[in-house]
Amino acid sequence: MATGEHEDDPNKVLTDDGEEPSFSDPEDYVDNCTDEELIPDLLKVKPVDDDGSHFVIVVDNIPKVGPDRLPKLKAIMGKIFAKFGKVVEEFYPLSNNETKGYCFVEFGSKTNAEEAAVVLNGYKLDKNHTFVVNLENEFEKYNNPEPNFQKPVARPYKDNGNLKSWLLNEECIDQFVMQSGFLDFKAGTYWNTFPEPTLICEKKNWSETSVQWSPQGTYLASVHNQGIALWGGKDFVRINRFCHPNVSSYDISPCEKYIITFSAPKSDNFDSSNSVIVWEIFSGDKKRSFPLNPNMIKSWPYYKWSYDGKFLATLKDETLCIYETETFALLGKKTMPIEGIRDFEWSPTDDHLAYWVSERGHAPGRVALMKLPEKLDIRSKNMFNMAEATIYWQKCGDNLCFKVDRYAKKKEEKCGEIKYSIKSEFCEVNCYIYVFVFKGISHHLEVFHIREKEVPVTSLEVKENIQAFSWEPHGFKFAIIVGDLKTTVVIYGVRSNPVSVVQLRILEQKNTVNAIYWAPIGHHVVFVGLKGYEVWFVFCFLLLLFVFFYMCRASNGALVFVDTNVQDIIVANQQEHPGLTHVEWDPTGRYLVTSVSIWAPNRGGDCGYVMWNFQGRMLQKKSVEEFCLFSWRPRPKPLLSDSFIKYVKKNLKKYTAQFEERDRQVLLKASEEIISRRREMYEKFQTLLELRREEWFAEKPIRMKLRGDEDTDDLFGEENTFVEECEVFLSKEVILE
Repeated sequence: MATGEHEDDPNKVLTDDGEEPSFSDPEDYVDNCTDEELIPDLLKVKPVDDDGSHFVIVVDNIPKVGPDRLPKLKAIMGKIFAKFGKVVEEFYPLSNNETKGYCFVEFGSKTNAEEAAVVLNGYKLDKNHTFVVNLENEFEKYNNPEPNFQKPVARPYKDNGNLKSWLLNEECIDQFVMQSGFLDFKAGTYWNTFPEPTLICEKKNWSETSVQWSPQGTYLASVHNQGIALWGGKDFVRINRFCHPNVSSYDISPCEKYIITFSAPKSDNFDSSNSVIVWEIFSGDKKRSFPLNPNMIKSWPYYKWSYDGKFLATLKDETLCIYETETFALLGKKTMPIEGIRDFEWSPTDDHLAYWVSERGHAPGRVALMKLPEKLDIRSKNMFNMAEATIYWQKCGDNLCFKVDRYAKKKEEKCGEIKYSIKSEFCEVNCYIYVFVFKGISHHLEVFHIREKEVPVTSLEVKENIQAFSWEPHGFKFAIIVGDLKTTVVIYGVRSNPVSVVQLRILEQKNTVNAIYWAPIGHHVVFVGLKGYEVWFVFCFLLLLFVFFYMCRASNGALVFVDTNVQDIIVANQQEHPGLTHVEWDPTGRYLVTSVSIWAPNRGGDCGYVMWNFQGRMLQKKSVEEFCLFSWRPRPKPLLSDSFIKYVKKNLKKYTAQFEERDRQVLLKASEEIISRRREMYEKFQTLLELRREEWFAEKPIRMKLRGDEDTDDLFGEENTFVEECEVFLSKEVILE
């Protein structure tokens, strides 16, 4: 074929015969190329016939009524449907002059229809009618499944062994995890044996940040750049992992069935729709994700679990959102707007939720107790001039305390704005330093007696600043630390008949304490001077200007052991651990560990930990290079009834002799192991010494040849050799059975 130019059209292509070419396919040509291969982009935007089915929902299980009651039914249903947007049409099919028990509802948009289908599915109209809702286009999807549909394959069961094996220890010894390292973290789990802990498992770079036990001690969680891993079993094998890149925080539900992870946004363009994810621990499945809301709770955890993991709650824009973990849908299919709500906490033992509301204009603040799933306030109290509140639940769930800070005065300006006044004064510390002290805040303790009829409330005003508050986990007492420059410990008791709060003991402290740690079973408490900063505002008046200087005073690491299980509360012991940063009781309340972590920015002592008994006697002291963390392994809730536990405590002397004998045998066994280890080391040394002595004599000709056939071994004779003998007296005890 040749090309040429036409006289009229220079761009026209001609054949050699002067005719236009034909680009049509031959009559017998078969084209094997489909439109999907040639123009896939155009087919994606090809207009399709819209039957409007994705605008329509089908509501099943509605009441069956006749013509006389149909208008009333339509009015009730219309109000429900109108909450989700514009309703175009409602259709109620009839049979034998009666509705069939379902209806069709068309919305103005696809989004409104999808929202209505999700929210109304499971909606209870009354005790006999619960809606079952689907989109109309879903019927076609299930009637005509995909031709390449594959049946889901069951995942093989992975046997992780007995995850509670550590509870079967014959001596009931507890475990702990210790982490060290600055750049390369090293973590190890240990048995709390004496005189030295016994290593169970140790791994380098086990976690990129701190490790953490699950609430019942079944799992050990580690943090990695790609997500969270859970470890457990006798040898701490990996149980499961949850992929959530750049995860920064996590929280495991009290029932250990779910874990919630949080990944903080790295930039403004970061997709925050999956910032918070809830996972099922056993299967590793993602149950639900939540976007990051800037008006949520200000500190982690943003979502809080109920005591049994049945509910999950958070705050968003003065709205309380409670989710049922069975479906992870909103409780009652709707949120709870509570104007002014600032914080909430779940009860440790019941489906109760405590929350507080700040003042709004002329409306007072409020502290309240809510019962779930009814969402009813069973007790509340209004508070005026309310500045701040902190919620403290007792671990056994018997009592609840709101620590409320209140302003001294309230003043309303002409413009209607309300302002609060705070008095202040200068307290002289010495001839050079003055401290700026606020006097306009008063502190009130509102104690809710949960187990009493109608939940009575006892109010207690505290004149001085409250530095710390803590309930006895199981019992009737709580303790506070008051004061600024000089602290005082006050212990109170809660009475039930009549309902009241009484002061039991005041403990004047020479050393500054600022934290309270009760033993897990109660009775014993330790008041601690944690390492911290107290900022003193020091100023002088010069040329009508205030110049502020800051002086930092570190606490002295004081430890005050107090026994409250006696009629007259006594100080059992006073110790000191300079620069301590962390304190933790073991699950039994027998041992207390204080530690100095390299992570603390203001640490002032040697890194390591000290172990004490509950009476304040030092048992172990370990200096650990680049020590980071010490954490006891929690125990699950005991299966014994409360009555049997009380019986054992009452008859404890009956078991004391048996336990003392067992402890003596354990110490004896430990001594025998030490003797055996020393004897083995001595025998190894003697064997090595004999081997080196034989090598010495065998090399004598070589030495003489190197030294001109002169025997120089006599220069190192016995007269220049000193042998030191150390005698260790050992005793062996034989127990006859």
